[in-house]
Amino acid sequence: MVEGVRALDVTIGRGRIYWADGRTVRSRSLDGGPVRREAVARGVSSVEIDTDGRTLAVVGDGPSDIGNGSSALSVTRPGSGRARLRGERAYGEEYAELRGPVVTRSGVTTLFDEVTAGVAYAFADFRARGRGLQERTSGGMGIVEWDADDRAMALVEAPSEGGCTVGDIEDDDAVAFEAPCRIVLARSGGERLLPPRISSSRRVATVLQTTLRAGTVTGRRPLAGVAVQFRRGNEVRARLVTDAQGRVMLPTTEGEGLAVVAETTPRSYAYLGA
Repeated sequence: MVEGVRALDVTIGRGRIYWADGRTVRSRSLDGGPVRREAVARGVSSVEIDTDGRTLAVVGDGPSDIGNGSSALSVTRPGSGRARLRGERAYGEEYAELRGPVVTRSGVTTLFDEVTAGVAYAFADFRARGRGLQERTSGGMGIVEWDADDRAMALVEAPSEGGCTVGDIEDDDAVAFEAPCRIVLARSGGERLLPPRISSSRRVATVLQTTLRAGTVTGRRPLAGVAVQFRRGNEVRARLVTDAQGRVMLPTTEGEGLAVVAETTPRSYAYLGA
């Protein structure tokens, strides 16, 4: 389409291709023609973008220079030459970032990373013609990437805070098990059943499924009769089966972390710290 482009992200909407190019966003008709520079709110870098052809959302480093800086969302009508700062979150002692913008008829929604970089457990909703943002939980799903339209969404779900692996994210040498991410398809509205997951508290691990409506957990269903393994690398330390309440007793860690693998469909993973 265009020679010499060094793009960080790219999207298509209403017959135009848009790409993030450093501090700018540029676009061009899919039929060819001149390249157009799109407006971005002052001080916002263009790292990730999305559009439906009517609204262009740009997420990147924000204008605030307090502390460790910020991430921000800029919105514009393509070709208008004007953009506004729609929202901003400052980095603090706990990590916080807006990323993965998706434009729908209701506005713009981004992933909202807290504490851990690269895995989000919440969304930030920026309603059209509204102010501020509304945080919405993922229902316990750790989301690496996503995309959506007005009817459905596709989410790449991470098995742990470490991404597509299970282990101690504070120690690079303490990864217990390489675990794949899962692609989850879901309706954008209404109640939905989340994929199976493993939760642990004290000496018990529970395999369950959660129902979610508009970011609120409406129920949790334990899964009985599920085979569970406790592993360290390729070595299996224990094999158990969940009871009627979906529970198994956790084995002793003996001073090391263990990966928990449940034979659900698809498989579920968790990490038991030392």
